[in-house]
Amino acid sequence: MIALNRSLPGVRLEGCKTKVYPDNLPTTSVVIVFHNEAWSTLLRTVHSVINRSPGHMIEEIVLVDDAKYLSIFSNSTSLFLIGRDRKCGNKSMSR
Repeated sequence: MIALNRSLPGVRLEGCKTKVYPDNLPTTSVVIVFHNEAWSTLLRTVHSVINRSPGHMIEEIVLVDDAKYLSIFSNSTSLFLIGRDRKCGNKSMSR
């Protein structure tokens, strides 16, 4: 099994490794749409976003489950929100 908090090799181009970004950039929402994804893979993806992004820049992480076959959240399309305070919420959308 692959660990949730795994180390990954740096794959950025040389010019990107030395680029410095301002601290006052606006916050962003990260949207992850998944389809029949293994729970462990989805958790690794969310952990990667949290661990490799500046915390002050992420407003929320939105997980969208299309619920086509074996939904892990419900029988309808679901939005799963992870806010900046790490509190979670679930909103269901009917098709």
